[in-house]
Amino acid sequence: MAKSKDASKNLYVPDEHEKKVMGLFRKLTAIPYLLVFLALLMPFATVSCTGANVAQKKAATQDSTAVQAVPEVEMTQTVLLEASLYQFIKGVNLEEQMTPEGLQQLKKLEGGPMIAAIKAQSPEYPKMPGIPGFCVILVGVFLCALFAQFTPLGSIALSMLTWISLWGALTLVGKSVGELLGAPIIKVEPGIGIYAATFMLFFGTAMNFATIIRPIVMEVKARRKAKKDAAV
Repeated sequence: MAKSKDASKNLYVPDEHEKKVMGLFRKLTAIPYLLVFLALLMPFATVSCTGANVAQKKAATQDSTAVQAVPEVEMTQTVLLEASLYQFIKGVNLEEQMTPEGLQQLKKLEGGPMIAAIKAQSPEYPKMPGIPGFCVILVGVFLCALFAQFTPLGSIALSMLTWISLWGALTLVGKSVGELLGAPIIKVEPGIGIYAATFMLFFGTAMNFATIIRPIVMEVKARRKAKKDAAV
């Protein structure tokens, strides 16, 4: 019984230098999470419009010397808006934040039933209503960085929840745009900001795993060394 009790004791005891190194590493683990705030300054989502464009394509006739123009329909995709998460939180101003192509499309729709429907749902048009609920994502990112200093496992759990919330927010934006316009021609796709934020979350998670795994690896090495010394 005493033998099994001794076997359960940790043979690896970190010295002062090891404690300082691991303490510094935990502080550095917060950096990738804090960089998420900068990543979300980049476009979080890209709103684009798909449509048809009639192009004139030249084709040869039966007479080899004659060429005639044949109309050809090609599908086009025009980027209307690229907004960051912060802009979605406080509300997007269409006249200020849409692309030049998007503004042209918006002017074409002025006075039509689509713009009338948008104004009915958003009295502050051209400013769209904000989504303050997305602030939870920013709080989650901050807690990931904070928990990394005390409980790496808790930081990992929060990181995964924040990652799911990010992509869930993107889905919510697409759903909101679809319900607002009521037209399937509008497509919402992930922007570079959400990819950069995801990378930083995974990088911080990897550093947290390293913090957890290192003591386990050192303990295994210490046990192997103890067995080797006992055999000698």
